[in-house]
Amino acid sequence: MVPPGKCDVRWRVVPVDGLHASGAGGSGTAGAAPSASLASQHGHPDEFDEHGARAMTARVLQRVLRDAGGFRTPQYNTTLYLNNMMFKDIACLEEFTACRTLHLEGNCIRKIKGLEKMTNLQAL
Repeated sequence: MVPPGKCDVRWRVVPVDGLHASGAGGSGTAGAAPSASLASQHGHPDEFDEHGARAMTARVLQRVLRDAGGFRTPQYNTTLYLNNMMFKDIACLEEFTACRTLHLEGNCIRKIKGLEKMTNLQAL
């Protein structure tokens, strides 16, 4: 058991609206895919809180897109690999309106919220 306030990392696939989480997404994939550099996984020390969790900020998302070869314009990315990045909350994803698949496994997210504008989302 993880002490209260510490980051508890668990893996889980959650289908959105009854659809299967199949990994569909096509071109425009971005994020911490297996080929992404180790630097995108670790980040800067000021991005983490005292419990080891990272804030999902626009700066972090831009770096993830850059390191993974995604599109600089958020609206063009259809798949985001934000897994295993120690995020504590979902934030700054409003502009990713074309995103169909969002990978968030291996993070410290306790509540799924902030995905209202991602109307094309099929798998989480």
